[in-house]
Amino acid sequence: METGKTVHWSFADVGVELDAKVKKVEEDRYVSFVWSASGVEALVEMKLEPIGETATLVKVSETGWPSDESGIARCVEQSKGWVHFLCCLKAFLEYGINLRSGGPIGEDGRLVKARA
Repeated sequence: METGKTVHWSFADVGVELDAKVKKVEEDRYVSFVWSASGVEALVEMKLEPIGETATLVKVSETGWPSDESGIARCVEQSKGWVHFLCCLKAFLEYGINLRSGGPIGEDGRLVKARA
């Protein structure tokens, strides 16, 4: 990601593709971008803070939803997505495990349906 660029992401597990406009990148410290994953244009900020020599605290915030029942519900759903993202990131960085592989998404990127 580079400040001022647009990146295109594809999320095969949910069948969504979208663009994110990168607002600011400070290497190893901060990333912000604007996207519409929540149904409205929202600002995502990721702050990375070193903790000692072997750990990093990652703080993610996403703002921009309306202050109504629908906006609050979408905020909660997006929060769940960020928790999933951070868990997958930790597993990959610390153990080389891709939690998104072998889950409900097949090798072809399609949702695997349960068999009776």
